[in-house]
Amino acid sequence: MHHFSTDEVGCGELLSISHSEVITTAHRALLRAGVDALVTNTFGATFTVMEDYGAEGKVSAVNRESARLALQVAEEAPSEKQQPLVVGSIGPTCKLLSLHPEGYEATVETLTSAYLDQARSLWEEGVSIFHLERCDDPLNTKAALMALTRLEDQIASPLTKVVTAHVGHEGTMVLGTSVDAFWRMVQPFNPQAFGVVGRFEDVEESLALLSYLVEVPLIAMVDAFAVASPEGWLQSPKSLSAGLAGLVSHYEVRIAGVGVEADPDFIGSLAETLRKPLNN
Repeated sequence: MHHFSTDEVGCGELLSISHSEVITTAHRALLRAGVDALVTNTFGATFTVMEDYGAEGKVSAVNRESARLALQVAEEAPSEKQQPLVVGSIGPTCKLLSLHPEGYEATVETLTSAYLDQARSLWEEGVSIFHLERCDDPLNTKAALMALTRLEDQIASPLTKVVTAHVGHEGTMVLGTSVDAFWRMVQPFNPQAFGVVGRFEDVEESLALLSYLVEVPLIAMVDAFAVASPEGWLQSPKSLSAGLAGLVSHYEVRIAGVGVEADPDFIGSLAETLRKPLNN
């Protein structure tokens, strides 16, 4: 049994350097489940988040070690063909720029620098695919995309960028931005894929709109917390996988998932379900 400090519970990214075996075990469970990609344990690994836990000096170490752990497990795949991609996770942080427009110019530069430090550390360890996850605030997302653009300029090489918006009822984000307006803001940065994460019905509603607007591959991620309750999971792995497979087929979704919070059984079922047409 592991005993975690209050900071480690609040900022799980610290586990990459304090209890790396926990992260490695989680990656291996996902590898056995058949994932096509492993995501680094860096959702909140920016100065902006980690300073709240007195860990701002550990940003580089956390990102580098998180990348190393994911890459190491990916190489444990039975064959090169089965080796998953490693994707650098970049979260929205806990400070939403849209709520403080009066100090935008100074704050956006601070946040962009924080994102750049995170992305550079991940890239230096071998990560070149970045997922801007569960985006809530368009201005925060723009800061992250600006940071990735700066990194591309610095390394003189393109990066792969994918973006998911956290959507609620009627395809709106937490601050009221419509998902189509968010896509128009993201589009000039040329992401390689774009999509949504949320409850199943909200994801479906958003895809119905985006399928007519978005020309890059679509992403559909069902929030694992949305299919759980204190009594247990509200859907079985099989039923959720069947539902997601329907979205994949109907809206030509190219990337689908149930989130790292889900039990590996859900991910394994989804992988098996989506690969069936390929095996027939």
